[in-house]
Amino acid sequence: MNQEPLPAGWSVRQGTHADIPFLAWCNYEATSPAPGFCYWDPLLADTSTATLAFIEAVLAVDALAWGRCEEFLILEERGRPLGGASGFTMDSANYRPLRLDRLPAVAQGLKALITLVGSRTTNPARAAEARRIIDVVLADTEA
Repeated sequence: MNQEPLPAGWSVRQGTHADIPFLAWCNYEATSPAPGFCYWDPLLADTSTATLAFIEAVLAVDALAWGRCEEFLILEERGRPLGGASGFTMDSANYRPLRLDRLPAVAQGLKALITLVGSRTTNPARAAEARRIIDVVLADTEA
């Protein structure tokens, strides 16, 4: 197979945890059948949890069954990310998109985020509801 060289200033590198915001955006876009809607949105519809925040929390604790940060490749132009990709093999015994054993860690990460956001929000009722939802998720995963 012939492989064309990358244009000047372009490079491909392995992803890291520092890339989580960009990788979350890549995951959101890759799972979007239409603009502004993705695979994860229905799961989070009644939780007041922002979809990108959820995806970031999932990536931060390696809970995505479709790959860890280090398994992504990032295409950059002069250090600016342009695209990301990963290849993965689904667990033949479990086709879920999340590693369920990591959900308590996802909930803890979201709880920390909600605490940070809650301390800065102008809508305390919304922050309280988000904290309540995270507490319910934690209780369900610890049961």
